[in-house]
Amino acid sequence: MDKKISFLAITLLLFSTSYLYAKDVGFDEICRIYTEAKNSSLKKQQLSDYINTNISARISNKDALTTHSIIPQASPAERYQLFKKSAEHSLKRKWDCDAMKIIIK
Repeated sequence: MDKKISFLAITLLLFSTSYLYAKDVGFDEICRIYTEAKNSSLKKQQLSDYINTNISARISNKDALTTHSIIPQASPAERYQLFKKSAEHSLKRKWDCDAMKIIIK
């Protein structure tokens, strides 16, 4: 009986950790993509293509994808704050991305 409980506890711990990691990966990975783009020598259109291609390929988190898809509808001055607030709400922690602040305005 002890082995079954230990197995279930470990399985539950692994599942919850992977779930939390998956949530973090969406918003944090989008920040990594923007940081890669900012640190590159790509021109403006290439930058946009790089970001969109990589987000499509690397992000599966629904909250992050939805938020990223709606930010172009906001005014340039509001875009970063909209994304930041959504990330913080979803992740339930402070979130910031300097590269995104620079690129999406």
